[in-house]
Amino acid sequence: MIRKDASLSKAPPLVISGKTGNTLYVHALDERAQRLGLYKGQPLANARAMVQGLTTLPADSKQDLELLDGIADWCDRFTPFVAADAPDGLILDVTGATHLCGGEALRIRRRF
Repeated sequence: MIRKDASLSKAPPLVISGKTGNTLYVHALDERAQRLGLYKGQPLANARAMVQGLTTLPADSKQDLELLDGIADWCDRFTPFVAADAPDGLILDVTGATHLCGGEALRIRRRF
């Protein structure tokens, strides 16, 4: 059973904003924001108009890549091959170990 933190469920939806030229857009978002109809690539002004009290944070690509590299280093203890698949993914060699996570078909459907 997954225990949910009550304080997180009361928090407003979160959007990470990106900037192209002078335009702000939704770079990433949490599940609550998605359920409210927001989507990646949407103009941030539209998202703010649709959801009152929306929490926004600026994207930081350098920090994101550092975090991704850190997670890849941590995963190195579980598999001989780990590679960052920037901007937001990892590649892991799980040959011979997929049965530990419900099988390969289940792992492909999951998003970690």
